[in-house]
Amino acid sequence: MASRFTLAGILIPLIVFGYLALEVQGAIRRVPGGGGGMGRRRMTTPAPTKPPPGPVGPPVPVTPTQPIRRRIPILPPAERWDKIARQQGPHTCPREELLDDPEIHYHRAWTGGSLCGRRTVVKVDCCFGYGRMPGAPGCPMAKPLTSLMGTAKLAGAGDFVELHETTGLKDALAAANYNALTLLAPTDRAMKEIPQEILESLKSSGQQNLTNYREGPPSLLFHLIAGRVDLKTLPPNSLIPTLFADQPVRFNVFPNGLVTADCVPIVQGSLESLEGVVHTIQSPLHSLLSKGESVGGYSQVPSRLSSLVDTVARHPNLRRFSAVLSHAQRTSASPMLTHSQVHLRQSTTPAALKPITLFAPTNDAFDILPVEFLQSVLYNQEALTALISNHLVDGVMCSAMIGFGGSQGGPRPMGPMAGTGPNRGPFRKPQHIIKTVIGNVFQATCEHKSMGNESDVSHSNSTTDSAMNTTIDHTNETEEKVRGKLKAKASGDKVKSSNVFMIGDALIIKSDIMALDGVIHIIDRVLVPKRARSLSQIAKELDLSILLSLLPNTGLQSALVGRGSLTLFAPSDKAFKALPNSTLEYYYKNPQEARILLLSHMTSGRYLSGNLIDNQLMHSRYPGRDLRVKVYRGSKMIENGKLVHYDEEGSNGVLHVVDQVLMPSEESILDYLRNQGNYTRFLEALSKTSPSLLDLIDSSKMEKDDKSSNLKDHQFTVFAVTDEDMNWNYDFADPSETQYTLPNDAAINNIMRHHVIPGVTWTKIVEKNGFYPLQTLSNGTEEEGPTDSVILRRVANGETVSAGNAVVIDEGDSGIQQSNIQCTNGVVHRVKELIHISNPYHGIHSG
Repeated sequence: MASRFTLAGILIPLIVFGYLALEVQGAIRRVPGGGGGMGRRRMTTPAPTKPPPGPVGPPVPVTPTQPIRRRIPILPPAERWDKIARQQGPHTCPREELLDDPEIHYHRAWTGGSLCGRRTVVKVDCCFGYGRMPGAPGCPMAKPLTSLMGTAKLAGAGDFVELHETTGLKDALAAANYNALTLLAPTDRAMKEIPQEILESLKSSGQQNLTNYREGPPSLLFHLIAGRVDLKTLPPNSLIPTLFADQPVRFNVFPNGLVTADCVPIVQGSLESLEGVVHTIQSPLHSLLSKGESVGGYSQVPSRLSSLVDTVARHPNLRRFSAVLSHAQRTSASPMLTHSQVHLRQSTTPAALKPITLFAPTNDAFDILPVEFLQSVLYNQEALTALISNHLVDGVMCSAMIGFGGSQGGPRPMGPMAGTGPNRGPFRKPQHIIKTVIGNVFQATCEHKSMGNESDVSHSNSTTDSAMNTTIDHTNETEEKVRGKLKAKASGDKVKSSNVFMIGDALIIKSDIMALDGVIHIIDRVLVPKRARSLSQIAKELDLSILLSLLPNTGLQSALVGRGSLTLFAPSDKAFKALPNSTLEYYYKNPQEARILLLSHMTSGRYLSGNLIDNQLMHSRYPGRDLRVKVYRGSKMIENGKLVHYDEEGSNGVLHVVDQVLMPSEESILDYLRNQGNYTRFLEALSKTSPSLLDLIDSSKMEKDDKSSNLKDHQFTVFAVTDEDMNWNYDFADPSETQYTLPNDAAINNIMRHHVIPGVTWTKIVEKNGFYPLQTLSNGTEEEGPTDSVILRRVANGETVSAGNAVVIDEGDSGIQQSNIQCTNGVVHRVKELIHISNPYHGIHSG
């Protein structure tokens, strides 16, 4: 049977679909943010209502009716996974484990998906002490509580409990009828890290029948705390005394959810028992890892009531650093010394101390540094303060915090980029920014290495710019010798840990050494800040090779290396290469002239760019040559040199890089124009103005008449026109086609005042496609602001600069500089024609 299509059968569906499409579009328009493709809900503020009629009062600010996006707070990893686990039912908890080693796990998912470049996975299971019931969501079945040691066994710390039983400490604690206890129990895997010598000593010397628990092994008592320590109520940083002579353990709660005890991550915390609470930890505390003096048959625990300074002093591999700290203490140069000994001097409680993290260089790390550098730092209080402060970080920075986050790590980059930037492999390493107390920033990284691969933890001979060997000369033989020692030490440490931690280019040889007022990480090189380096070393870093090559014959090397305080305006290599070859050769052949030139770039004292003011005069170190500062919007100038790199503070001063060699000017503006010989008509026109602009730029006449007080110290910018380009009639493009005649006095005054501008302005201050207005003179001088402005403009290609309608000629046909000519009383720019129109850009508005 053939189907029949009627016109109505076709039109009606089309009309219905069209109507529905219009409704959908209208709905999208009515929903804020609709149709944007992001699917993000937004709410808007209501439109302002019309005010009721009445007397008009002062204007009331109206809140803009722009849409406000609703921000969803981003939870830390641990809180986010806790929330996900709770959604599965009661008493469900996350368990995060390494994908390639599930035995390493945590019962709070704090790593953010990676630990030292190793991927982690999160599973949801019953919380400790709870079980599942058939047909019920979550884990509603509560298991009965057990003893403190029994709970530790169930949590996977059976070997640690067995050690308590062997030494008799378990029975002594039970007989003492002690109040609630907190047990820090290393897991069975963690117990394998304890040296066999210490384990055998505990088992063989153990007293089976202790009359008092205090007679027990100090290393085990250090894992016991009186009272219940609930991790949920802990402050971010706290010192809690243990049962061993009240020696404290430092607990830290980090923003990502990680909780540590003496920088050891807690695997499973707050496990309730009949006699207290158990926290299982990833590694034994230091009392079980180091052997002290034997007293009463047991190895004694090193005192934890020591400051950072005292802990450094006792370490044999930190004697050089300890000597630096001692010298700083005698000269009051170290902020850490005051901090770390405040509890000894003021008898304050340890809880009142603000902890810090100290990165302590080894003795071998100091051997890499030249003796001259160390001597210059030790006898410069500010440099010594900067050196020590560059190794300090506020707060406790445990090594575990360096390893969390990021994605799967690739191979460790070697060569120039080692340890300083993103991994160039297919995956990136976890990187964390560490800021020292003086504001320097380092990238801290962590990588997991296979056991026994010594080359993985050794440094590359080619290092980054932040390393000392790029700024201080020393032999490769010395560094290779030192690196060989460090390599052996680092590979020895890898028997205990397969994670390699670095801060910048410094390898952390030993981490998490606890002190009363912070934590110490031992590193294999000195973190030398620029503030502790001499100006000569900073110049090497900035590759100012031509400047440094001029120093040896001038006798000024000591000025850039020794003590004192100076400011150096250092020309870049590009600035020196812009000089004629004959000029540069002249300075190489004439050391005395080179000395005068370099002294003209120095001034006594420290002058940071932020403290420079307009028209400031600084006396250079060569008598009679002053340096004038000009401040513009977005740039600063020293004479004709623009600051292109600034505020490099060193131990003996400040270095600024300028884009021009500061050559002294010998001519005034008038002398320069007369000596050129092709500005006769321009000078004649200046003499016809009333008052005379020619007298204004005549420095000798102005000094005689003492008229400089209202004209910015008699400094001018002159836009000069050569005789062949003088054209008083703007309608004619070529002045050679007409006979040259001067116009009337009014026309001369109106045009020529566009050519003499008070103050000094260099064309280099105008950025690409930018405009810069210059105040002109009106009837000689005007203090209250411009009646007219000449607009400087640089086009988008950055090459051409114009002043009003006239193009500024940078170089003539012979290649000789024609603009930015420095004179004793200002600057001269050659322009292609007279400035008839000072502002041809009527559409621009100042902000």
